[in-house]
Amino acid sequence: MPTTQTLRSTILVVLLTGSLVSVGCTPPENRTPTEKTTPTPTTNSPVSAEQALCEKFAALKNSGDDQAADKLLPPQPAVPADPVSESQAIQLGVKILPHKPLKVTGVKPLPGPDSPPRFVLELDGSVSAGSVPVQTPDGPKPFQKMYFNPDLIVEVRDGKITPLKVTLRGDH
Repeated sequence: MPTTQTLRSTILVVLLTGSLVSVGCTPPENRTPTEKTTPTPTTNSPVSAEQALCEKFAALKNSGDDQAADKLLPPQPAVPADPVSESQAIQLGVKILPHKPLKVTGVKPLPGPDSPPRFVLELDGSVSAGSVPVQTPDGPKPFQKMYFNPDLIVEVRDGKITPLKVTLRGDH
């Protein structure tokens, strides 16, 4: 004859199993191999040709093929020998940065009615475009901007990825 404790345990197991079944939960050992435990996406959003170009750039950069990636960019501007203003140095750095070795962790379309379309390239690690001479009140000084895990805002014009600005992650 079963003890009171055994009866209570049996009743508890029956009640819990019934509750799981009634809310649609099947214990893992009772699942058939064809049952799905996670929803499957029903639609795949199409990727534009511009986004595909940005994703190709990311794949080339991440594989270390900087030469092939550079063909998807406008030519790298030369660093001027003469000092420039700080704002010119920042803009020059934005144009030089994608030519440097980079790791791109994400390519996301930037919402909006922009034409040409704009994208966010999420970069990983510390990146810099290098030093540019800047004119200060005390005379020319080297200027270098360092970024940690920045976002590079780009647009695709005439089949080329054109850098527009560098921002902090998510600050666009």
